[in-house]
Amino acid sequence: MEHATFFDDECADLALTHRKGAMVVPTLLVVHTLRSRAHLMPEWAMKKLLYVADKMASAISLAHKRGVPIALGTDSLTYGPDSANPWGFHGTELRLLVELAGLWF
Repeated sequence: MEHATFFDDECADLALTHRKGAMVVPTLLVVHTLRSRAHLMPEWAMKKLLYVADKMASAISLAHKRGVPIALGTDSLTYGPDSANPWGFHGTELRLLVELAGLWF
């Protein structure tokens, strides 16, 4: 379940009973990076991003509490310091899982 932005109890039930082997692959780094560049975004986009960021952190925390496996992923696909989600910061995803979603491995 890539991103798992709106993951809820129904998704957890499906992942744990009907879809054996299903896992959540959050991509908090994308949201984190874009939040740090709020000055480059229109106000409407920033509002949506903040809404998604809150939902995503809660969803990942729920998946963890329900026992759904969580894998590490970043959607890092661009290069350069000014890109939206640059290579080389993959480890930040793990830190964000701990800080934003309350996971502890």
